[in-house]
Amino acid sequence: MNIRPTVDFDDKYLNAKCKVIECIKALNQLTPEQNQQLARECFASMGMAMSLEQFIHHMENGGQG
Repeated sequence: MNIRPTVDFDDKYLNAKCKVIECIKALNQLTPEQNQQLARECFASMGMAMSLEQFIHHMENGGQG
């Protein structure tokens, strides 16, 4: 039996959902070149954020693995 957790569809959830829809609409208006450039920027930003998170985790463990 697979029981899914209950999701509260509060104002924060609905606001975030609207912003995701707005983002998708904005992406659809870009040229292919603009879309590719934005994707590269997003991937680079995500990579930097993950590296920072790993660095913080490493330092919180006293510099141990």
